[in-house]
Amino acid sequence: MNAIINSSSTMTLVRRLAMTGIGAVLLALTGCAAVAPNYQPTNDNVRTLQALPGGKVAVGQFTAKDKSLESLSIRAGSYNSPYNGSYAEYLKAALRAELEGSGKFDAASPVVVTGQLLENSLDGASFTTGTAKISARFVVTQSGAKTFDKVVAGASQWESSVIGMVAIPAARANYIDTIRKLLANLFADRDFQTALRAGSGIPSAVNPPVVTAVTNVRFTGAAAQPNVIPAVASRSVAAPAAVAGVALNSQLNSQPNLQPNSCQAPDYPRSSRQNEEQGVVGAKLTVGSNGHVLDIVLEKSSGFTALDKAAMQAWALCQFVPAMRDGAPVQSETRMQYVWKLDGVALQQQPAAAPVSKAASTSASAETWN
Repeated sequence: MNAIINSSSTMTLVRRLAMTGIGAVLLALTGCAAVAPNYQPTNDNVRTLQALPGGKVAVGQFTAKDKSLESLSIRAGSYNSPYNGSYAEYLKAALRAELEGSGKFDAASPVVVTGQLLENSLDGASFTTGTAKISARFVVTQSGAKTFDKVVAGASQWESSVIGMVAIPAARANYIDTIRKLLANLFADRDFQTALRAGSGIPSAVNPPVVTAVTNVRFTGAAAQPNVIPAVASRSVAAPAAVAGVALNSQLNSQPNLQPNSCQAPDYPRSSRQNEEQGVVGAKLTVGSNGHVLDIVLEKSSGFTALDKAAMQAWALCQFVPAMRDGAPVQSETRMQYVWKLDGVALQQQPAAAPVSKAASTSASAETWN
């Protein structure tokens, strides 16, 4: 009888040890939830920025093209951003840290960098090779006029391991390094450097980017302004400007249309909210054949510089379905309007032939920027 009891106890002990071993193996292979460290500037990026002759720069709004880009995981364990859980905000914080480290940051600068996170991937699951890739669209504006618009990417590849305690820290470290690489590529871009030089008034030895930026904000008469409606309108414009002898928006088969979810509503400026500033901003946008905004001209001011600037920075990141002529995408113009209200802000697309039917609202809908 004692032999049977001892045998049963032995089998129970063996099972427990086996389960403990399996648990240890699973723990070694997988990870748990973690938060990425706050970004720290690098010596190389700081030196690159310090070597540029341009003036100081402000950092504006950063958004993600898709909400899925805001989360990462490594071997079933989440890897979260320390900046409001947003990796778009992480990229913004990283850029600001590099600018502050080099003495190039000034929140009041008329030269503003905004961005949109387009790709954000981290693969630490492989037992042999880990990879990370991040890409973002960066836009530089000077007093509301766009001087730089380009997609920049950073990528990393490293030797991984079957052991989670080795592979997971390696993946985390290499992700941060990938952000540093992306910013290094941005700072080394000659068009980006040109945009910073332009902001300081220093002549540049390199060719400027091909954009039709304006150096001064221009106001037009009431006849050229869109109808005052409590929404943002995107409509066709009979523009006097000509391209190859043809009026910019004449003889088009279709007008430029704002792509849903391509840009986000601007944040209400803190100083404007504190001072209870509100109003309507209207502008004329030049849209390239690739759908990107090439130029913005302020036609109707809200009466407050901060509100005008925030709206124009948000529009600079928008992506349009370009106008078509004879089956080919062409450059064209459209008008946008934004209503700033302290009790809520609503943006609404107004297609070329559609009537205005919806008033401004604080509630989210398919027609509001998000």
